[in-house]
Amino acid sequence: MLKAIQRHIRIPYTLVVFLVAASCTTLFALTSKRVDFYYSSIGVQALTAFMPAFVVHTTQGINNYIFRRCHMEILLFSLGTFGISLAMATVFVTHRIADSTWPFRECLFFGLYMSCIERLPMSDALFEEGRYPVMTTMMKSEALFNAAVTWCIFDYYRFHYGDGFDPMFPLQNQVVAMLVGFLTGTATVWLLETASVFSEDSAINVIIFWNLLYDVTGTLATCVSASYTTVLLIQYASTLDWEALWACYVVKVVIRSMAVVLLYPVIGPFGYQVTVRQAMVLAWTSVKETFLTTIATMQHMRRENVYTESITKSYLYAIGDMVFTQLINVTFLPVVLSSMGAYAIATVTMFL
Repeated sequence: MLKAIQRHIRIPYTLVVFLVAASCTTLFALTSKRVDFYYSSIGVQALTAFMPAFVVHTTQGINNYIFRRCHMEILLFSLGTFGISLAMATVFVTHRIADSTWPFRECLFFGLYMSCIERLPMSDALFEEGRYPVMTTMMKSEALFNAAVTWCIFDYYRFHYGDGFDPMFPLQNQVVAMLVGFLTGTATVWLLETASVFSEDSAINVIIFWNLLYDVTGTLATCVSASYTTVLLIQYASTLDWEALWACYVVKVVIRSMAVVLLYPVIGPFGYQVTVRQAMVLAWTSVKETFLTTIATMQHMRRENVYTESITKSYLYAIGDMVFTQLINVTFLPVVLSSMGAYAIATVTMFL
């Protein structure tokens, strides 16, 4: 039903789910004294279930042949955009958003939230069309690279300062985590071998399975994050700087554009010349979806015993950036792609 409504009004599906869940939580808050039962009863485990599906879903979209041939420009673009964006975003937060109560760790985490991007479903259709194989592979690889570096930074603070979480396997015993990973990999290989005995479309079956798991867990994680955000927003709405919230999105767009402009003349000598129109698409597709809301919500819920206004503001500003990105970047993506000559607006809207 939500899919039908979303396609009719042409608003991104993630934003529709987020707003519906937030509205339901708000209505419940108006009629009840307690509104935290929803996310507290589900817990962080529901959010954690989204992470393996996110990794597999993102990895499946990367073409190995294209990646091997163009790995230099892909790695250069991923490392360059993330490094430039993280450095500039952290400096911006430190000098414009944070006050004297914000530690450097919170500024860095907020910089991570501003720098994260996610894989667009539209990139699969662009790749299958065959006109932009390297550009779409760059977009998908960048999303996976950002996720890996983000996990490493969070894991560093968790290991050295006992702060944060393990986003993939939040288990205290790392031996158990490795065992879980081994069993998951073994089960996937067994599923491939078993499916190949009965059908020639085993790879398609596995892809469909992980895509379905990604959609289900992503929808659930979005609902949990939306409810959690609504509860915090009810408490802290009066203390938020709404102009700063909008400024975070504007600065994020500017930083992304500057990163692409700085790397634009560098990518070409490695074998693939990015056109101006393709660079515009790369700058515009700094999309934030369920991955950002999931890691931000997990990070905040794991530190409930050290609630401070700076931690909560960082979380709410990050969620606000995601909402603006969905409302503006994803909504107007059909216009950007149609100006590039890739698709008609009606065709692109089907993938939002």
